[in-house]
Amino acid sequence: MCNTYGMPGAAKQDPGPLTSEVAARLRARVAREKLAGKDIAAAVGVSPPQMSKILDGKKQIDIELLDRICWAIGQNFDDLIREADEATSFRYVGPDWNTPTLVRH
Repeated sequence: MCNTYGMPGAAKQDPGPLTSEVAARLRARVAREKLAGKDIAAAVGVSPPQMSKILDGKKQIDIELLDRICWAIGQNFDDLIREADEATSFRYVGPDWNTPTLVRH
């Protein structure tokens, strides 16, 4: 399958495990702080339905938007990314252990 993400007119890929983990951690923070999705959406400049998709892990988001969301909800960006990365380290290992990489890890 050809990866066409980012090409004009190309179908976008479904969010992967990292996006799901980031979303879960954002949802947990939002619940802890008792924040409303519509308020977060207004603070970061997206629609409430888009914010809902982001928090549900159904929408990939760019790094700038993630940074604005983190700021709005009081979540440390670095911690969020580091913890989500550690929790999903399995995402690079295919069942055949033959996932292509550009550098040796």
